Amino acid sequence: MKIGILDSGIGGLTVLKECLKLIPNHEYLYFADSKNAPYGTKSKNQVLELIQKLDAQEMVDLCPLAQLVEFAEIGEFSDEKVLPYLKKSFNAFNLNLYGSIVLGCTHFPLFKSAFEKTFPKGISIIDGSSGTVKRIQEFLTTENESPSIQLFLSGQPLEQGSNSIDPRN
Repeated sequence: MKIGILDSGIGGLTVLKECLKLIPNHEYLYFADSKNAPYGTKSKNQVLELIQKLDAQEMVDLCPLAQLVEFAEIGEFSDEKVLPYLKKSFNAFNLNLYGSIVLGCTHFPLFKSAFEKTFPKGISIIDGSSGTVKRIQEFLTTENESPSIQLFLSGQPLEQGSNSIDPRN
């Protein structure tokens, strides 16, 4: 079965990586669609048209919104830039009242260490990618005989090994 993962860029690779750990025996189509992002401004029909181009039986649509997305897409992971943004963003919340935080956006696991530095000790940080992949597993009925990964950037196939993106690492 082909499983398509649609995201605005690199964030969805966190979900693909989790898929490869938990359900490795399938064909994956990863579509990093920075050309058509953001999806929040598009109608449901426009997004469905983009999804149909992928020829996948199951589809996960990951539509992140936040400054962290911009940080991730330009490769900015330094504490110098990210920590002030997180502290400002969570300033209105009494984080001592929380026991767990779910990293629901696909880009958030890329900043897990920054979240750990921002939140008080003792708060559990849960990667939302695991829940997404477990939900995908509920729809799968068969395993694929020849698992594979195909990467696309706004519709253009990327040759594995010709770029710096390897979701298995």
